[in-house]
Amino acid sequence: GLIGIFSQLPAKDAFEAFFKRDLAKRLLKKQQRRWLATSAGVGDLMKSCLPIVESNSLEADFLEMLKDECGSVYVAGLEGCIQDLDNSNLLLQDYWAVHPNAAREGFGV
Repeated sequence: GLIGIFSQLPAKDAFEAFFKRDLAKRLLKKQQRRWLATSAGVGDLMKSCLPIVESNSLEADFLEMLKDECGSVYVAGLEGCIQDLDNSNLLLQDYWAVHPNAAREGFGV
């Protein structure tokens, strides 16, 4: 499979740099699409934060395979990208729970 191809690459550091850049782009685009799609209502926006964790499971599964192949140090920074986005979504959920009218009021506190 994909890990078999990866194991044959001589420049794993170059792969990591490209993968990290592209991972960040994919994660941010997913987040942006959710925000744009749910800009109509705060209730929908709050609900939209939950599926991002699930939608990142494919990325996380691939990182697990990379971890098995290269070790945890190799994927630590990559896992941090997903964890940062997941933490951001949890903070957003907490914010919307406390400030349900913030979108209508210009995101003010």
